[in-house]
Amino acid sequence: MKILISGANGDIAISVLKIIKKNFKKKIRIDGSENKVDGKGKFYFNKIIELPPGNKKNFLRKSLSIYKKYDLIIPTTENEIRVISKNKFYYKNINFLINDEKIINLFLDKLKTYKYLKKNKIGELDFCKSLKDNPIKKFPVFLKTKTGSGNKNYLIIKSKDQLNKLNIKNKKDYIYQEFINTKKEYTACIYKNDNFENIIIFERILDKDVTFFAKTINNKKMKNILKNLATKLNFKGSINIQFKMLKNNMKIFEINPRLSSTVLMRDMIGFKDCYWWINDFLKIKYNIRKRISKKTIKIIRDENIKIYE
Repeated sequence: MKILISGANGDIAISVLKIIKKNFKKKIRIDGSENKVDGKGKFYFNKIIELPPGNKKNFLRKSLSIYKKYDLIIPTTENEIRVISKNKFYYKNINFLINDEKIINLFLDKLKTYKYLKKNKIGELDFCKSLKDNPIKKFPVFLKTKTGSGNKNYLIIKSKDQLNKLNIKNKKDYIYQEFINTKKEYTACIYKNDNFENIIIFERILDKDVTFFAKTINNKKMKNILKNLATKLNFKGSINIQFKMLKNNMKIFEINPRLSSTVLMRDMIGFKDCYWWINDFLKIKYNIRKRISKKTIKIIRDENIKIYE
């Protein structure tokens, strides 16, 4: 089997590579694709294939010629996931490990995400508005781009002067949300396919845009809200939910319809959503072992140091 993982220099792609190598005994060739071949991915993948970013015009044509050579493509960047989901007709007979287009469209747009959660009364924020159509009247707020992830272009705006100094010209690309003034932040993963559903919750500490420290949380109220969300959504695969708790109320500020940066952490403690998803997609039978431990597990992200002769 030949697998291609996109965003090969990124943390998610390298984590997925490690999971496949660890969990699949069958010999698999794993290559990566990137817009810059000279990055850390070259120390992990069999080879790195150069591809333009997903938002470039020549991406479709160049990616098709590469993708045809592989049994499974695992996109890890949001630009690629968005473009691939909209152009499935173009990639005939090519297998992609991505969510359904409706799920991708809903959750790659933070304003659509908020409206969905509000409509269904599931952990919604007090407000989430377009910066272009709704001038900010009360501060502080959390300002971010309508699409994108990883804490890029995310700012706490405390005053009108601070906002004006940013001199944002493309206001249609920005939204502002309720600022949740609590330190504890949580990330959860829901895996769902046919009759199988599983949920894991981490309290986390970020190092820039990556989870540095995580510990498992066994909270019945949190889990019941997430179960309600899973029931409402019609999807097969893995999604990532980011939230805080304010006065015992869940405040979901982002949902990522893809494998997330804690995917390897989850796999190490038995929540193998990446492994389950690949097997389910390829219709390979496997033993399902739900993570049922109530013991709190703490995980610290660390780089393995290896010496090469």
